[in-house]
Order: sequence, then C-alpha cells, then structure tokens
Amino acid sequence: MAKVPPLITLLPLFLGTFILLWRGTDEHKARLSLTAHALIFALLLPLFPTISHNETLAFDLARFFSPYGLSFKVDALGYVLAIVVSFAWLMSSCYALSYMRKEKHGARYWAFSNFTLAGCLGVTFAGDLFSLFVFFELMSLISYMLVIHTETAEALRAGAKYLYLGIIGGLFLLYAIMATYEVSGTLDLEELRSFTFPDNGVYTLSIFVAYVIGFGIKAGMVPLHIWLPDAHPVAPAPASALLSGVLLKMGAYGMARVFLDLFGPEYLRSSGWSQIVVLLSVISIIFGSLVAIVQDDLKRRLAYSSISQLGYILLGLGLLTPLALHGAILHILNHALMKSCLFLAAGAIIYRTGRHRVSELDNIGRAMPCTLLAFSVAALAMVGIPPLVGFISKWYLGLGAVASGHPICLTFLLISSFLNALYYLPIVTRAFFNRAACPFPTFQVSPPIESSSPTATLPPTPLRPELPYTMLLPIITLAAGVFVFGIHPDWPPFSLAEQVVTRYFGG
Repeated sequence: MAKVPPLITLLPLFLGTFILLWRGTDEHKARLSLTAHALIFALLLPLFPTISHNETLAFDLARFFSPYGLSFKVDALGYVLAIVVSFAWLMSSCYALSYMRKEKHGARYWAFSNFTLAGCLGVTFAGDLFSLFVFFELMSLISYMLVIHTETAEALRAGAKYLYLGIIGGLFLLYAIMATYEVSGTLDLEELRSFTFPDNGVYTLSIFVAYVIGFGIKAGMVPLHIWLPDAHPVAPAPASALLSGVLLKMGAYGMARVFLDLFGPEYLRSSGWSQIVVLLSVISIIFGSLVAIVQDDLKRRLAYSSISQLGYILLGLGLLTPLALHGAILHILNHALMKSCLFLAAGAIIYRTGRHRVSELDNIGRAMPCTLLAFSVAALAMVGIPPLVGFISKWYLGLGAVASGHPICLTFLLISSFLNALYYLPIVTRAFFNRAACPFPTFQVSPPIESSSPTATLPPTPLRPELPYTMLLPIITLAAGVFVFGIHPDWPPFSLAEQVVTRYFGG
C-alpha cells in the first residue's frame, strides 16, 4: 500500500512524456490518458480503509539531494485532496475527450494535462516541505501550457501574468522553506508538528508571510488574485475546470499544511498572525462576489466567484477552530464538485452555441435542458440553498466563526450568499424563464405561433443531440454529487473531514 502514492504520482509523469514521443493519433492519446486517470482514481479508493483508521502511509524515494529526496506520506488531509484531484481530473478528461476534438494541439494538451496531474498528486502526497516545493513548482510551471493552449494574444497575455506570478510565489516559498530548515533543522512535516518556533519576532513573521504569499498566489487570495480572472476565461473549458476545481485548492492545501503542521493552531492563535489571513479571506469573499456581479462574460463571472469561494476555505483555516476547519475541509470537496460542474457546463454552452456572454443566454435552458439543469443545481449550491453541498460547508463555517469570537465573519458569509444569488440566479432565470426574449437563431426553433403578435415565437426546442455523451456525463455526475453529498455529508470521502479535525484539535 505504501508504494501506491509514488506509483500513481509518477504514472502521469511518464504518460505525458510518452504522449509527446508517441506518433499515435490525438484520439488514441486522449483515450489512453482517460484510461490512466480512471486507473489512478481506482487505485486511490482501496487506501480509504487504511486512512480512515487514522494510519499514515509513508514511502521515501532515493534521496538524490542528501539528506532530502522525495518523501511521500498520506494522511487524512492529503487523501482528501488526492481524491479531489483524481476525481476532478477524471471528469475533466472524460469531458475533454469530445471537447478537445475541436481544438488544435490536442496531443500537447493531453501531455501537459498529465504533467500537471503529477504535480498536483505530488503536492497532496508530499511528506516534507522539499517534496512539496518540487511538486508545487512542477504544477505551477507546467499548467502555464494549459492556460495558453489556444495561443491567442489574450491567452498569451494571461499566461504571462500566470507564469510571472507563479515564479514570484515560488521564490517566496523557497525563502520560507530555507528559513524553516535553518530554524528547525528539518523539513519533515511530521517532525515539524512537534517543533515550536522559539519566538514570534520579525524573522519568524517573515517566514509566515512568505508562506502566505507563496501559497496565496496560487489560491487566488486578494490582493494576489490578479492572474485568475484572465487565466480562467482563455483556457479550454476542461482546463478551466481544473484551474478552479483543483489548482486553486493546492494553494489552500499548502496554507493548511503551514497553519496546522508547521506553526500549529496554538502558536498562530497566541501570536495573532492568523488574523492576517482572516482579514484577507473576508476581503476575498466580498470582493470576488461584488466584481462577479458586473461580469457579462460567463467564464469570467465564474472566475471571480472562485476568488470568493476560496476565501471561504482560507477563512476556515484562519479562524483556527474545529468547526471552522471542518467547514474548510468540506468546502474543498464541495467547491470541487460545484465549480467543476459550472465550468464544464459553461464550456458546453460555448461549445454548442458559440455564446459566452450572460446577456446572450435567453431561453438556452430549453435548448440545452440537461446542461442548464445541472448548472442550476450547482449554482443554487454556491448560493447555499439546502440540502445542497454548499449549505453544509457554509453552516460549519458560520458556526466556526461564532465559536472563534468572530461573529462579524458570519455576517460577511451571509452577505456573500446574498451576493452569490445576485450573480447566479439571473443566469438561471434568463435561461429558463425569459419567455419574452427572442430565441437564438442558431437553435432549432419551432414555427411562429398563430397569434395577433407578428413577433410571437415558440421557445427553442432541445438541440439533438444536446452534447456528446462524454461531455454530458461528467456534468450530470458532478451535479448529482452536489445533491447526494448535500443529503449525506457523512459519506466517504466527506467523512474524513471529522478525522482531520480530530488530528489537529483532538476529539
């Protein structure tokens, strides 16, 4: 069992290299990648009984940088993120099987998608800060190729911003990790849990701030978010789903490791430094929601929404209470389901109709009913409507805010939910209930109604087929997960959230 994490981490790395060298067709490379991603998810599932019994799997590769090499360890927190990564990648790859047939450079997409997957899995399985840094930088640099895939001027500008900020974040992380080793003498995460910084002076504060900046850039935390609204809209839809559903979580995961394993809740609570993240997360929550309201580009609206939603996760980490941490872990899982569904549905709309502005989506729900129904379920979950998953994590975050003595944070959560409704519900109502609007001329439209009004027309009939089944299946699956896990938040892997809380705060 201990060899499974390094094997499934290295598998997409070798597969990506093989795809670049293989002269096979893009279709064969796509199907091979999809098969590998399904295998990775399947190999993770048997690890659940071991992890659920509070055991840790550990495996060290050759220490080619003595005394530190690549160390793999899997605990409950890392396993939760690994499940998020592998499942989201499987859904995205299934969707991309049809979607990428319309795009150029399909082989390149699949190769760099696999490289990025290897980086993400390596981050979740890293047993020390050196391994975490290596895989985090691999993920950050390689994913640049997904952002610029279309090679338009807009994509290249967004990619440059993404790359430069990623490099800056990497430099901050490098400083923080080197300083951590100088102070503690170790980079092993398990050993760092028993280490206490000797003081909370300026040098130690600089280490903390460097970690927050390095991981905060990838998490899209305000004011380090400036790459995110440009990168999401220009990337292909399956890549956008991964950027929001997975890569943003890697930044939050890194911050969780710093808060919980390196500094520890007690140290951060006594020093008051966690309040820096609480403040920035609240700003992210409100700022992302406010700016999303005025965005007419659908994917750009979803991108700003991601800034707000990642703020929820960072708020749960910063509050340093068991209930807040429980909410943060649940929201990592919930947001992956919700936002992946939303981005894939948005991509499907663009794929099928060419329309990408919210103002152009009148009556689209009648032309693409399954896609827009799934979009609506995920959108309502983002608002926090019970019994969908978004309500569960917001409930725990609200309880955690009150328990930590920050009831004002509960107020901001409620305001954010109201703002979420302001930018999600108009999409749903426009898609299904705007009967007065003219249907899209590109849709199959029934003959005019016999009436005194010369402009009266029937709503568009459903497109046949609405989408290729490999695109529709992931969208429906994610929407079903939004509903099912909202009713049963105690089902695996969501049940591991309580175990993570117990590990860091006791029973």
